[in-house]
Amino acid sequence: MPPTGKRVTWSGINIFRVADGRIGEDTPYWDFSVIPRQLQGTA
Repeated sequence: MPPTGKRVTWSGINIFRVADGRIGEDTPYWDFSVIPRQLQGTA
């Protein structure tokens, strides 16, 4: 898809695994499926 210059938004969460008081792992989950719909004007 060529650049459109349009602004897009999406949602997501980060899940952190904490061990011994320190972050041992960070797993992001983002819903990028909404971006093409927003760029095409069907959101």
